[in-house]
Amino acid sequence: MSDYILTEKEARAKTKLSRDTRKRLEAKGKFPKPYPISPGRSGYIESEIDDWIKNLSREVADE
Repeated sequence: MSDYILTEKEARAKTKLSRDTRKRLEAKGKFPKPYPISPGRSGYIESEIDDWIKNLSREVADE
């Protein structure tokens, strides 16, 4: 697992989800929330995004 912090752009590239879609999923508790890095800047923990992708893959496989 990686503790690397993904920027907004890196999170978008990794998930293929727009910022608005991620924010909607975050509000529903279905996507990892970003962590504050500095004033006005936040990022996502890469291992949390990786876990979300793995869980999404499992959900699709179970359908």
